[in-house]
Amino acid sequence: MQADGFKELDGGGDTGFEKNDLMAKLRYDLDGETVNQVFELKLAYANETSDETYLGLSDDDFAANPNRRYVASQLDNMDWTHTQFQFNHYVTNDHFELTTRVYRNDFERAWYKVNGFKGGLVNRSLQEILADPDKDETNQRFYQILTGQQDSVAEYEKMTLGNNDRTYFTQGIQSDLNWNMDLLGYNNHFEVGARFHQDQIERDHTTDDYFMQNAQLVSDGVATKASTTDRESTDAISIYLQDTISINALDITAGVRGEFIDAEYQNRAPGAEQDYLKKETSIWLPSLSLFYALSDEAGLLFGVHEGFLPTSPKQDPSIETESSVNYELGGRYNDGNFNLELIGFFNDISNLKEGCQFSSCGSDDDTEFNGGEVDVIGLELTSGYDFTLTDNLDFPVSVSYTYTESEFKTSFESGFDMWGDIEAGDELPYLPENQISVNLGLVSNQWDVNMIVRYIGEMLEASGDGVVLSGSKTEALTVVDMSASYNFNEYGLVYVKADNVFDTQEIVSRRPYGARPSKPQQFQIGYQYRF
Repeated sequence: MQADGFKELDGGGDTGFEKNDLMAKLRYDLDGETVNQVFELKLAYANETSDETYLGLSDDDFAANPNRRYVASQLDNMDWTHTQFQFNHYVTNDHFELTTRVYRNDFERAWYKVNGFKGGLVNRSLQEILADPDKDETNQRFYQILTGQQDSVAEYEKMTLGNNDRTYFTQGIQSDLNWNMDLLGYNNHFEVGARFHQDQIERDHTTDDYFMQNAQLVSDGVATKASTTDRESTDAISIYLQDTISINALDITAGVRGEFIDAEYQNRAPGAEQDYLKKETSIWLPSLSLFYALSDEAGLLFGVHEGFLPTSPKQDPSIETESSVNYELGGRYNDGNFNLELIGFFNDISNLKEGCQFSSCGSDDDTEFNGGEVDVIGLELTSGYDFTLTDNLDFPVSVSYTYTESEFKTSFESGFDMWGDIEAGDELPYLPENQISVNLGLVSNQWDVNMIVRYIGEMLEASGDGVVLSGSKTEALTVVDMSASYNFNEYGLVYVKADNVFDTQEIVSRRPYGARPSKPQQFQIGYQYRF
């Protein structure tokens, strides 16, 4: 699959991608007298080169053309390769099911992209420049170089391009066993599982400096410089036990999960081998959920679950893991034609953790930050009804709605680009208050037509004060998608899709530097044949 891209690069050039994706699955069923077994082998290979960038636009340039790309991003390119191996073994009979998976993933990527100006005598980040290109003569000068209107002259006016060259692998084995048995007069459904997992990332990041000359990036001739050379690795063991007890109309599910993580970080740069860190993390996480059946069609549910998020291997031990207790309460109804689910949730986060990477902060440090106590509360509604118009024509309608509120419980000053100076009561960034999706359809025996209307409310881009951005919020976005298909039975199926029918585009983020657009209008036609 390939595309020349929907972005418009100043001076011309592709902004798209070329991708190959191959996958093979083999399966063998072995039925025996006492147990049945299934063996599965999955092999996959994929690669991609894409002319993609993190560089966005000023708000004024976005308003004029949201799909524009500045000439400074003309050399930006991502190149990656992925291979996957997975072997699955299933054993089952009337009393138990045992599933075992062995897996290995390898991923290599090199992303060559503009990082900013070299700086020195004068330092301005791309975020500062694009937030207000007309702020002063310095911002104007940098903006004109960024867009190719002026040439670089001074040393600090050079453009720095970084190659984030990384190699990853993940591998492990996981087994899950479940069985039913009567215990103390009640039916119990037990589930138990264990996983041993290893992963590693090696970074070999480098940078080069370029002059902007006649709207072209020209190398300054200086040798490539190493920027980040390190390794992070983790060995993790995870175990869990869960039991669902059925007492008349009530199902009680109680469980516990244990996570035991050994993490290591090593700075591989010459002369920095002593920069080494080893950490251990262990935690037990309980959970409890209840479901009470009011009838065959309706029921009430409640759940409370503890969660956590570990820090990365290279983070200083002073950065604490994220921990939370999550509650949900609601009900469900489904009579075959009409369904309704209403659930309220409350996430009591005792210590929020966020990370600062290139995608969010334009930083190569991968630094993590703690945000203290945060509350997130909300409501989720999903409902649908299938109207019968004729013997051969149905009109399905469904809607989903999510309402969310969030609040920092303490005041603090943070170096994280999404927080800044927080006052208790501030909301979390990039968490819309309202999200709605409505799906309307016409379905017959041979054809169907569907329309989906999605609405995402405005979102804060920074929670506190002191954050440099051209705007404090993203605007609300409404997108309409349509699809249709016709089934020719033994001759296959033809389908058409139209994404973003009205070609509505808004700023979805101003990170890591500059305004970036939502997906533009796209049409697709296809043919499916099954045998």
